[in-house]
This record gives sequence, structure tokens and C-alpha cells, in this order.
Amino acid sequence: MMTKNNPAELFMQDPLGKALFVFLMIAVPLWANGQVNLKGNNLKIFNNVIRKEFTVSANGPGRIVVHSLFDRVNNRELLAAGNRLPWFEFVINHELVTSNDPLWEYIGSSERAMRNKGTEYTLNFKGVSDPVKGLYISVKEQMFPGSTLIREQLILQVKGRAGFELNKYQNKLHFIFPRYTFKAKHLPIKSTEIRIATWDGEVLDSLNHSSFDYRGLYNQYGGDHNLSQAHMFHPKIIKRRLHAGSSLSFKGPLGLISNSNYTFLTAYEHASQDNMVAKKANEHWSFLKIDQEVGSGNMSSDVKIVYGGYLDGEKIESSSPYKSIWTATGFYLNKAQGQPEKLLHHYLLKWITEFPQTRETRFCYNTWAMQQNARKQGKGTVDVLSYERLFKEIRYAHQLGVQTFILDAGWEEMAGVWRASPRLKQGLTPIYDTLKKYNMKLGLWMAPLLISADADRYKQHPGWAIKDKEGVPVKLGSARVFDFVSGFSDLFIDDCKKLIDQGVRYFKWDAIGTYYSPCTDGFHGSDKDPKEDVIARYRYLLPLYVKKAMVALMRYNPDVVVEIDLTENARALMGLSTISAGKLFFVNNGASDYGDYSQFRAKSTRTVANEYNGIIPLQVFTYYNYPVNSYPFRSQRYNVNSSIICGRGIWGNLSLMSSEQRSRAGKLVNKAKLVSPFLKNTPTSILGKVGASPEIYTEVNAPAAAGQVIAFSGSAMHYTHRVMLNGKGFLGVLDNAFKLNGDTLNLYFQFPMPDASREAFILPNQNTGIKIVSC
Repeated sequence: MMTKNNPAELFMQDPLGKALFVFLMIAVPLWANGQVNLKGNNLKIFNNVIRKEFTVSANGPGRIVVHSLFDRVNNRELLAAGNRLPWFEFVINHELVTSNDPLWEYIGSSERAMRNKGTEYTLNFKGVSDPVKGLYISVKEQMFPGSTLIREQLILQVKGRAGFELNKYQNKLHFIFPRYTFKAKHLPIKSTEIRIATWDGEVLDSLNHSSFDYRGLYNQYGGDHNLSQAHMFHPKIIKRRLHAGSSLSFKGPLGLISNSNYTFLTAYEHASQDNMVAKKANEHWSFLKIDQEVGSGNMSSDVKIVYGGYLDGEKIESSSPYKSIWTATGFYLNKAQGQPEKLLHHYLLKWITEFPQTRETRFCYNTWAMQQNARKQGKGTVDVLSYERLFKEIRYAHQLGVQTFILDAGWEEMAGVWRASPRLKQGLTPIYDTLKKYNMKLGLWMAPLLISADADRYKQHPGWAIKDKEGVPVKLGSARVFDFVSGFSDLFIDDCKKLIDQGVRYFKWDAIGTYYSPCTDGFHGSDKDPKEDVIARYRYLLPLYVKKAMVALMRYNPDVVVEIDLTENARALMGLSTISAGKLFFVNNGASDYGDYSQFRAKSTRTVANEYNGIIPLQVFTYYNYPVNSYPFRSQRYNVNSSIICGRGIWGNLSLMSSEQRSRAGKLVNKAKLVSPFLKNTPTSILGKVGASPEIYTEVNAPAAAGQVIAFSGSAMHYTHRVMLNGKGFLGVLDNAFKLNGDTLNLYFQFPMPDASREAFILPNQNTGIKIVSC
């Protein structure tokens, strides 16, 4: 709605303003959580817990100042009164421009009700004085019910042929948004950097000898076949102290800064690898950074572009406005318990995305391990992708309770030609129909950047091929690599939409590497730009274009989910941008060249849950474990439980299992599915590191008295685990001995041998009043 006292008539008389209004104006339903209000030069947006206030000018040029961020629950102002740095800064036509410059006129606002029950406000301004006269800016502000978190994006746009371009400042990129200056009376200030993409770290604690693991760094085959040596990304938390006059600039993408009362979160939604490629300088992968600074009675935090964010001289066109990446700012009282985890959990689980299907935890099966098993027997990996064999595997997967069945590499005609292989003469239809009979969804592996040299598309668009320094097209295996920041991405999106029309609802996107594309037939530079700048712009835009493709498909069909394979270090996508649009596939723990069906490899996958919990919600991750009960380890229960706590993936070849084994694994899976509806947004609490005695994952909806507790132990032992819940709503526990004392549930776990696993599924009585107090 247009707010009272807005200069709406002026806004609507402007052609661009009218277009913006038509595009952004959406009716707000009754559950919308916030409001916007303008009185004089004071603009407010607020929900039930926070209020944000701006000083703007609705009649002529003025400044845009965020003069208040107010905690409505505790009745406290959070921003410093003086020495306030600009909210945004950028360089237009070689001149530094900030929000503090008296150049901007407020011309209106609109609201959009979001799918996640948030409200998006779009605040519109027009540059009315040089050097920005004729430049329009829109700021999107997203607020959420009961949350202090605000997501923001800054958009620069023009109408017609207005001549604006972005430039460097003192020979460096300069774009800062947002920046906030908070109160800070007592020193030193606590600073916490949270990285989520540090490659190569030890998975298993070398000091923890309670869990036997015979795998060495190198085995008899001469290669690193030990995923405990961390062929995966890891989080990394770095704590620092800041004194008056000191400052920091760090990778993030999550940064916390604390005064004596409050902690403030700053986050940016982009890729954020720390050490993508061995022996390459880390600064090449620092696209953005978080700056923190301590002044006299204040502390500030901002997000700035440092690499690839724009080209020097990049035009702002009416058809292509310049958009900042999305950022997030939130806060919590330091004295409250568990607040960092709570803030991050809700942000990354609910508020960062409008596609709740990406947070559903469904049990998935992938054919790749079955295909690898065939290769070990001297067959081709595509030979087993026949109707007869797939129908058999689908029946087996149904016995295990699988909900999504994914065909891996080889179903396609060729790389870049995403149609069913001629070997599948009736296409995907028979597979889809069979899956539908078993209430399973169809998923497909795809490699968005790869294309065969035999494909017509490759011959028609040679300028999209990524070439090396000698001008030779880059290869991955036998395929070439196309530039995704080009018209190729639109063709790929169309390919996926055709597959969606054939019933596909799940995509696994693989091999999206950070290639160095000097291609000038795309959207990241021309022959007039320095080659290194064109490459930098590609690296910056690649994760954003991948996200754009993911969102386009989910808008096309709201049941679609995309997972991104992050198995290798040279993948450009590990960061909050990808998390905002889909799932993250971690640890290719089933390529089966290793022939290891034991519980040891499940420790590697479980490390994802163990290390990222409290930072990234476990509902975001997928990974796969073997359900095979192979001799001598008898690891089926251990491995299936490892997938139940997180990842929910199952590898084939399921014909290696007996019917009894499949049934036993299926019973475990189906019990987890029984309690899953009660755990949709529930965080997990963890006791113990991987391999510890015990190591317990508790996911319980306490008010509903429902949940699951999955336990492991590196040594034989008995352990009593206590869970607090609503005793009145409790019915009983499946699979484990227990006793209920009021609101305390005691679970009596018995681990008869090292590397054993036990599970307990807690059932609610759903207001029947019936309960079993002990068993």
C-alpha cells in the first residue's frame, strides 16, 4: 500500500515510478507481519519486535539516514547517536556517492507479502542533483514475524538512455551496503567470524582414541581413500577482540559483533570459499568482505565488494539494473541462552528462502553407486540404466521407504543435450509412471556447465565455450565447458522446464566448477575490458546465475527442488546464495571405488551434521550412506541412522541386500518418517564429536512431545539420555527402553560393541491423554 503523506502523485507521474509501482504493488494478506509509515521526513518500517526508522526527504533533495534501529521488546535504541557512517556508498561516473549526500528524494514505497510470511518493503528514491540526477534507487527491506532479522538489497536503475556507469575508486572497487553504526560503551568489543567453506580439515579427532578407525591417509592402492582426511568443506569460527580505533576486514559470510548488551549479525548471500584451489592465493575467492570498526562510543559493521562485483565502467541500463547481493542484519540480547544458534537457524531455515520445499527432509536414492558397482564388474556405468534394471531398483527402493529416486549420469542423450538417452526408447515416461505407482518422485543428475562437442548447441555457439590461456576449449572428461553467465543459462533453464513437464521434481546439479572464463559473448564483459576483469566478473556472477536458474525452476513449479553437489574444492557455490535457493550435497560418499560399506565412511558424512549444526540447519544438507549389512561390520543400522539424522540419502546397489535386510532398513526409515511432520523447523542438539562415547543427536519438538534421538558410541557402554518435553502430550517410544518422569524422558541406551548405533522415536498422544510411562 502507498503510505500516508507519500508524494504518490509525483511517483506515478514518472514513467519509471509508475512501472515500479505496477511491478511491486501486491496486496498484503491478513498475516503480513509489519507496517510502513511516513510522517514528515521520518519513515518507519516495523514488526512486533523491531522498528527501523529513516530520515528521508519527500520534497526535494535530501539525505537517506537510518537513524534508529529499535528493540521494541526491551525498549532500547541500538544505533549510536553521532558519527554515523553512510548506509551505502558507491562510485557513479567517477564520483563517490553516499546516502549521507543531500541528493535523494523519496518518491514512494510498496509492500509485497512473501511466501515465508515475511513482508518485503520497497523504498524508492530518485537522484535529483548531480552527479546522480536521473538515477533511481530502490531498497528492498524484508522483515519477518517475531524476528529481529532484516534482509536487504540495493538496486540502481535508470530509464531511457541515462548515462550512468559504475567505476573504481582509488583504483579499487568501491561498493558498500549496508553499514550500521551501533552503540558501544565498554571495551574491548567481541568479534566473531563464521566461515562455512574451509576446504580440507581433519574429520575425526586425532585425540579421540575411543573410536577405532583403521583407515590411513594412504592405503595399499596408493591413493587417498580415507574421507576422514576431509575431502569436504568445513565451518571455521574465529574469535577476536577489538579495541578503540581498531578495525577488521574478513571473509565471513557471517560476522558477529558484540557490545556489553547486544550481539549484531551481519551476513552476505554469495559464495564464500576460503581456499578453493590448492596453491592459489585466497584473495581470488574473496568476492565480498565484512568490515568491523570500533570508534568512540560506537562500533560499525558493513558488507563491501572487493572482487568481481562490477566492471570499471559497467553501464547501468534500463533493461539491466545493477543489484547488490542480499544481506542480512539481526541482533539478540547477550544474556539470552542459545541466541546465536536460534538466530542463524531461523534465518537460514525460513527467512532466507521463499521456497519451503527446499527445507523438506525426504529420503532420496541415487543410482550412482549402483553404476559404479557395475563398472567394478567390468560393465559400463550406463549399462545398468535400463528399464528392467531400474524398475527392479525402484521396487527395492520402495522397500526402504525412499521418497525421491534420482537417476545419475548416463540417463541423458549427451552432455548439454538433456533429453533421455536413445537407449531409453520410451523416454522417461515408463520410469515416471513406475515411480508414481510407488509414490516416489523422479530426480535427475545434470551438469549445467558441460556440453558435448557433438551437440548442435556447441557448434551454434562457439563463443560460449570457456577456453584456456592458449585459446583451447576447456574439457572436463570428454565434455567441453560452456560459460553459464551468458545466454546459455537461459537455454539450460528451458531444458529443465521441459523435464519438469515430464514429471521431474528433483535435480542434482554437478560439476559446477570455478572456471576462468574470458568469454566476451556473455554478460560479464566485452573485448574492451581487461581480460582479468572479465574473468573476475564471471567468478562473481556465476553463483548468482546458478541461483537465478534454481529460482526460475521453483517458480515454474513449486514442487521442484535443486541440490548442488559440493564434493570438490573447485566448486563456486558454497555460500549463503546457494542455501537461499536449494539444498547442499556434501561428501560424495558412495562412488564405491572404495568398496567400503562399513560404518567408517558414515563417520565422514555424519561430520557434516556434527560440525555445521548450530550454524547451518541440518535440513539444508543431503548426503548418502550405504544400507548394506556387509560382513564383517554389520553396519546397516549404523549407516541408516547416520542418514536419518541428516542427509537422508541412500546409495545402491540395493540388489546386494536381501529382502530381509531391505525390510529392516525400511522399518527404520518409516519410523523416522512417522515423526518427521512434527520436526519441520526443529533444530538438532548434539552431544559429543564424531566417534565419541556417546555421540547423540536429539531432534525433539518438546511442546508436541514428538521427535527422534539417534545415538552412536565409539566404545561399548550403557548411557542414560534425558530429554525434556511436554509429558502430558507424550504417548511412548519406539525402539528403545525408556521411563517418563513428569516432563523428563529417560532413554536407556545400550551399546554392546564399539561403533554401535541405537535410535529412539518419540511419539505424541495428540491430546488423547494416553501414555506409556515406561518400557
